[in-house]
Amino acid sequence: MSPERVRAFREDYRQEKLPKRYEGWRHLTVTTSLCLGAIVGALARIESLELVELIAVPVTWIVANLVEYAVHRGPMHRLSPLTGKLYKRHTGEHHRFFSPEVMAVDSAKDFHVTLFPARIALFFVALLGLPLALLVSLVLGPDLGLLTYAALVGYYLAYEWLHLGSHMPEDSFIGRLPGVAAVRRHHRLHHDTAKMRRLNFNFGIPLGDWLFGTRER
Repeated sequence: MSPERVRAFREDYRQEKLPKRYEGWRHLTVTTSLCLGAIVGALARIESLELVELIAVPVTWIVANLVEYAVHRGPMHRLSPLTGKLYKRHTGEHHRFFSPEVMAVDSAKDFHVTLFPARIALFFVALLGLPLALLVSLVLGPDLGLLTYAALVGYYLAYEWLHLGSHMPEDSFIGRLPGVAAVRRHHRLHHDTAKMRRLNFNFGIPLGDWLFGTRER
């Protein structure tokens, strides 16, 4: 999309989709607080861990990275009856709001189309994270279940932070943080409409892109 079409879509989105009382920093604070609260609560309940059991953290992140890759490459960019809303929000709105030439938000109001709704954070914290933690607890013990839960929620929060960082102005405080420029470069290529269904689906560590040959620098 040309920069002019992106700007026009942004104006339409703000008029039609943006709630009047929406506050971007409040949205980010709610998501961050919910996730950090879940992480701290889980870690505080751990009674004892062997050093070797900490391997649960990178294992959880690797699995989460591959799930992120699959969801991004699949339902977020492939329309299907079951995931139509996810496709519409991501491909139909997010990818029309940002292009390689217009990657940055204009204000915190634009966090609305950048961050997932706070209810998605609640889904990760409660409806997805807790059953997974319970399963791990039943198989490997409660402490490993709690650690896996904290790692999963932490991965989701890191995803949100990194994605937001990639869409912040390059000269902003967040945009200048270490590592954000690399994430932005990787994600900018994905926002090319000719490449968005083929390349650069991961954030942070592009493990899935590397494994499946979809990484472009």
